[in-house]
Amino acid sequence: MEGVCRCMEGVMAGMCRLFDVHRMCATKMPNAPQVAGIPLRGVRVFGKPNPDPYALAEQLLVKQLSRMEGDGHADGHSADDDDHRRHHHHRERRQHGQHQTAKPPPCNPFTAIYAVGDNPAADVRGANAAGPPWVSVLVHTGVFQPSHGITNCQQDPAEIVVPDVDAAVDAALHRERHATWHALR
Repeated sequence: MEGVCRCMEGVMAGMCRLFDVHRMCATKMPNAPQVAGIPLRGVRVFGKPNPDPYALAEQLLVKQLSRMEGDGHADGHSADDDDHRRHHHHRERRQHGQHQTAKPPPCNPFTAIYAVGDNPAADVRGANAAGPPWVSVLVHTGVFQPSHGITNCQQDPAEIVVPDVDAAVDAALHRERHATWHALR
């Protein structure tokens, strides 16, 4: 057991030195991802609220819709064409120093994709940052709970706020029916 403890002490000491080196190297990168307030150089962050999961979800939805409708879109482009255009546009934006995921190409078939979540700092912020066609929906079933009459997060406000997932589905359906009705007028 003594050998294992000494080994772990060495690993911990090595990790602390490595972390200190990262901290010293990364202090000149103000927009870098951070851990405990220390910017990390050369790190790519995944997961919400970062734009990549939203771009991937949208891409997969477009592919699924394409499969459901046949092998192509009404405009004659395949889902693979959309993937190529989206990837190329996303890469161009990164090369120009922008870190947000590119907006979907004009041939996107969705008027809205509803991101339903209970965490304003992850779910809502991510959907809002992804932009159209993403619509943020905050439910009061988990992390965020209304208090003192405040039903929406002030720091990361959602476009739609409802008590639970059933109400989120109803709100999305109502919004889509309402938009369709106005389009017909």
